[in-house]
Amino acid sequence: DAKNLISRMLTVDPEKRITAEAALRSSWINSDEDSLGGNELSANMKDLKDLRNAKRKIKGVVNTIIATNKLQSIGGFRAYQDF
Repeated sequence: DAKNLISRMLTVDPEKRITAEAALRSSWINSDEDSLGGNELSANMKDLKDLRNAKRKIKGVVNTIIATNKLQSIGGFRAYQDF
């Protein structure tokens, strides 16, 4: 229900997007604490941790590329050598 509601809220076309009133009437917004408490979220936590680790790796790669480009621009480093 939550994924469906969020995707309907993020629809770009205003004619197809859910209205605020309809969103507030959705079953997910109006569900009680007991029904929401029964959802197992441990798999989601693992996915979030994996995503965080991937983000760290990508950030490290990007920083390495930026540093390499800066060094190349000042002529102090070549990413490859001609032998």
